Amino acid sequence: MRVTLAELACLLAGELEGDGQTTICGIAPLDQAQTGDLTFLTKSTQAARLATSRATAVLVAPHIPVDRPAIRVADPYLGFIHLLEHFFPTRPPTWGIDARAVIDPEVTLGTGVNIGPYVVIGRGVRLGDNVTVYPGTYIGEACEIGADCILYANVSLYPQVHLGRGVIVHSGALDGERIDAFRPATPRRGRRRRPGTGPTGCGTTRPGRARSGCRAPSRCRPTTGRDPRPVADWARSGSTGRTVRAGCGPRR
Repeated sequence: MRVTLAELACLLAGELEGDGQTTICGIAPLDQAQTGDLTFLTKSTQAARLATSRATAVLVAPHIPVDRPAIRVADPYLGFIHLLEHFFPTRPPTWGIDARAVIDPEVTLGTGVNIGPYVVIGRGVRLGDNVTVYPGTYIGEACEIGADCILYANVSLYPQVHLGRGVIVHSGALDGERIDAFRPATPRRGRRRRPGTGPTGCGTTRPGRARSGCRAPSRCRPTTGRDPRPVADWARSGSTGRTVRAGCGPRR
C-alpha cells in the first residue's frame, strides 16, 4: 500500500508538518522502520532513538521536536493502532455454518454467524450476531457468546462461560476452568469430587464482585466455585472488547 503523508494526516485528523506528498509504504516501530516507513514517538526521551531511525516520517505528540516530516496527534500510540488497522484490515471469513460442525439442536444462533469445520457446540449455547468460530473449537453447554466475538482455532470454553461483545479468544486458550474440591478419603469411603458451579466470564457488562486477581473486576460476573479470571493478556480497546491469549488461565 502506498499513501501520502497528507492522506494519513487526514485519516487521523492530525496536524501535518513537512511535505504532505511524502510517500509512505508501511509502518513500523522506531528500531525496525526502513526508508518509506512511518514510525511513532510517544516520549521526548526517545528522540535520540529517532535520530538513528531510518523512518521517512514520524507520528508524534504536539510538544516533541522532530527532524523529519511528521503527523502530530494527541496520542501517537493510539494513532499507530489506527494505522495498523488501515494498513492491515481484518477480513473475517464468510463460510457460513460448515456441515462438519456438530451443533446441538437447542443452540441459539444470531445473524451473520460463521462456524468452521469440526466445531462442537453444546446444548443451550447462545451465539450473538456476527460471531466467528474457527475450526476445532469446543463451546460447552450454556455458554453465552456476545456479538462480534472471534474464537480462533482450537479454543476450549467450559460450560457456562460468558463472553461480552467483541471478545477475541486466541488459538489454544482455555476459559472457565473448574476448581474441583474432593472430600478426604477414609477407610470406609473413597474420595468424592465436588464440582465447581456457576458461570465465569470475560468482558461482560453486568456488575459483580470478582475474586482476587481479576483484571477487570467490574466486568466479571459473580461466581461460586470457579475462578472468574479468563486469562492474562488483554489488548483490545473498547468498553467490552477483550483479547484472550493462550498459555494463561486460572493459577493453580
